[in-house]
Amino acid sequence: MLDISPRQVTWSRSWDFMFATAGWSIGLGNMWRFPYLCYQYGGGAFLIPYIFFALFFALPCLVLEASLGQMIGKNLFDMWRSTVPILSGIAFAGMTMNFFNKMSYSTLLVWIIKYFVASFSNTLPWMSCNNTWNDENCLDFAIQNKSELFSIKQLNGTRGESAAEQYWKLEVLKISSGLNEFGGMSLDLVLFNVLLWLLVYLSTLRGIKFSTKISYITASLPAILIVVMVIRGLTLDGGMTGVRYYLKIDISKLADFEVWVKAASQIAYSIGIGFGIVPSLRSHNKSKDNFYRDCILVVVFNMLSSFACGLAVFSSLGFVAQKLNTTIDAFQTSGPGLVFLAYPQSLSLLPLSQLWCALLFLMLFFLGFDSQFIAYEILVSFLSDFFPSLRSFRYGKRIFNTAFCVLICLLSWIFLPKGGAYMFEIFNQHAGAAWNVFLICGCELVAVAWFYGAKKHCQQIRRMLTGSSRAEVVIIFLWKFFSPCCCFALCVYYIVKHKPLKYGNYVYPPWAQAFAHVLSLSSFVWIPGYAIYLLLTSKKTKAELFGRKRLCSNDDDGDKRTEVEKAQMELQCTKLVEDSVVENNE
Repeated sequence: MLDISPRQVTWSRSWDFMFATAGWSIGLGNMWRFPYLCYQYGGGAFLIPYIFFALFFALPCLVLEASLGQMIGKNLFDMWRSTVPILSGIAFAGMTMNFFNKMSYSTLLVWIIKYFVASFSNTLPWMSCNNTWNDENCLDFAIQNKSELFSIKQLNGTRGESAAEQYWKLEVLKISSGLNEFGGMSLDLVLFNVLLWLLVYLSTLRGIKFSTKISYITASLPAILIVVMVIRGLTLDGGMTGVRYYLKIDISKLADFEVWVKAASQIAYSIGIGFGIVPSLRSHNKSKDNFYRDCILVVVFNMLSSFACGLAVFSSLGFVAQKLNTTIDAFQTSGPGLVFLAYPQSLSLLPLSQLWCALLFLMLFFLGFDSQFIAYEILVSFLSDFFPSLRSFRYGKRIFNTAFCVLICLLSWIFLPKGGAYMFEIFNQHAGAAWNVFLICGCELVAVAWFYGAKKHCQQIRRMLTGSSRAEVVIIFLWKFFSPCCCFALCVYYIVKHKPLKYGNYVYPPWAQAFAHVLSLSSFVWIPGYAIYLLLTSKKTKAELFGRKRLCSNDDDGDKRTEVEKAQMELQCTKLVEDSVVENNE
């Protein structure tokens, strides 16, 4: 079925989509996740599988999502209902991942706001042990042996901790011993969380057209700040040493299958395929906009930003290592720890350290904020479109937006107590960055390439782009064979190589491990669940449910027509689609 009712065109110019998509896909994951993975898994050699999966896995999936969104021009659910109704649950799966991801992602921004405010202190609190939260194990930045600043030191039989580590654990997180000790929230984190969601609400108050204008600032300013930090890092003493350390090539790592899995996971997480954001954004474009160009630019910008972030990280760490007469190995940390430990410590050694730290956390905030409000706007639009009664009375959508923003703000408080860091790690590892992402992407590829028909979709692309057939054979091969095989192989790897969830040395109890897997399953279960629901309740034929018929309306009598009537209907449908394209471009 193909719905040809009027499409939703709201972009003022084609670059609106570019900035919105760049704002969504270029986020905090580029800043802290890619540099560490690149360093840990072969340095420059890691770039080989990373670029490989970017070109032959992420880019085809991105083109698929963008072309579908632009062709249908409707919300995410209508997009799948108009192509492969039996797999319309993909829309709910993506929005479920989006919902859980935005809940936890907001916590990173709350921590960043706290560091940003602290950057204006006369003495940076993470560089001194003269604070109320410090204990006897704190290693004071000013007086300790510099060669041991970031190493593990034994003090009276206990592990020494740097001032930055204690600020992160004892003041920001106020971390407890585990999930059994969960309660107690800091007032400042609660206030910062409310402030964040207030900013998100104001950014989306006037709809996606206005929120995209904000992304012009939130997407471009971090790029400028990253360039500034790269140039500054490369000009520091020891900066090039850090870059060489970052890019040293260990070819032997390529024989490890986990390196390839990590590369695929990073590019999928970074681009944001499977979440339903890209087709939702693309549905606001005109039919003849060149989505091939836009998708290629998004992938290239994403890779360049990740690589540049790595240069900024390791050039500054090389400077610190030389200044303190230690090695970069002493800075090994991953996840949020790289943002909240390594970065502040390295920048605090620079002249005007408060300024550099403030710029760092301002950049991090903008990197995360545009991803946050764009994904939230898509989520609100999806729900309000799915429940049209919200638009049946005045200010209905605005009231829903307000109530939903308050709800998700309150739900995100689960990550703010003393045990919140442990809960954050569950969502971080399982809500939108686990096997469910690859399985959802695999279902998207199978739905279009095998059920709806890759060749049929390419024909529709040629109509949209006036005869364009760029690399059509390659695209069809990737959609039908290579990319789906990658998705399902990665899912099998996650299942076979499953390891118990840990946070540092803390091993999660069995109930928390089970909750983590339920969290991953909660998004994917929509796909088979909705398919079963349609098979039991729908009056449409299986051919229509699986997208094998291309009709102009929801007509259940398609099989009762003669072959001549079907041919006439097909010609009429083609003409209506082409007329709709012309009308939308006018």
